Amino acid sequence: MPSCSDAINPVGCLGINNTAGTPTCAWLMLSGSCARASSTEAMNSPATCCSSQAEGSGCEHQSAELADWMCSVPSGQNDRHRQSGLSLDEMEHNLHLAFALYCPESEVRQWNCGVHCDAVSLSTVQYSTKIGFTDNIEHAAVVAYDSTLGDIILSFKGTDNDAAFIENWMTNLNVLKKHPLSQYPDASVHGGFWDAWLSLKNEVLANIDIVKASHPGVNTIRVVGHSLGGAMASNAAMDLKLNYGFVTSVVNFGSPRPGDFAYHSALLKEVPHWRVTHHNDLVPHTPPKAAGFYHASTEINFPKKTGLEFKICDGSGEDESCANACSHYLTCTSIDDHLHYLDQSIETCGSSSSVVV
Repeated sequence: MPSCSDAINPVGCLGINNTAGTPTCAWLMLSGSCARASSTEAMNSPATCCSSQAEGSGCEHQSAELADWMCSVPSGQNDRHRQSGLSLDEMEHNLHLAFALYCPESEVRQWNCGVHCDAVSLSTVQYSTKIGFTDNIEHAAVVAYDSTLGDIILSFKGTDNDAAFIENWMTNLNVLKKHPLSQYPDASVHGGFWDAWLSLKNEVLANIDIVKASHPGVNTIRVVGHSLGGAMASNAAMDLKLNYGFVTSVVNFGSPRPGDFAYHSALLKEVPHWRVTHHNDLVPHTPPKAAGFYHASTEINFPKKTGLEFKICDGSGEDESCANACSHYLTCTSIDDHLHYLDQSIETCGSSSSVVV
């Protein structure tokens, strides 16, 4: 019987059967290779994909501008949004998941928090909360099964605080850099954001096990968050992918820069990543590029204070025509733009916070 590794295309790979006529190999679309169907690689490989840089993968796109598994998704509502990125409907879906975390804990645990919970159907909702290791701030996360999209979601709360917290980022940048990834030893992250993820990590892993037990066979985790929760989402997705074998992706809103350019490059290679920015929101401009920090790709920018017109940016993570455009005019200072995304407010369900970072 031919070996799976000998197959050079999907047809040849899927045509290898055992004596009972059952296919024994699976085509790994992201790598464009063939492996035994029972292997870990095959188990973790998506059944379909939109992008892969591997020749002969079978994905729709082969482009250095798109990370593996990044999709070109139409919104179904308006042809102007038929670009590489998320549809408006998908962004709204994930924003509700992020903003729901600002609602009272008792309501989130029951997934009965008003407009944000009503917009997304979740089951097996698991809630985690911890005081951070170094910032003495309460962090929170939800793990649940999203029945609409058929995967596990992990959503992080931003931090109820005031503008002084942003100043702390600015004054502690040098001492807070860390290199936590053995697979990418040159990649540095903001230590405070990484520690915020670590403060919840053990509870999150336990809650993932609970959700997986109720939904066997699901190994994809979509990680979302707003503000500091957005940086935590990037870190969690990378850690869960590299060290625990999950297939992860990120959608975040108003996220600060989580690490340096090497971390940006690692995220681009490992985790499909969309970050949404809004008008003159101040938080995406912290920590500054001048201190060696860099955003993840791909940015989706809403350039106006109100309305749902958006632009898919160039994939660099630092497109000067998107959120960074306000830096040319020194207007990247809006807290109000940080608290409102896609014409939604974090205060919709009664959050008492005045500033979220």
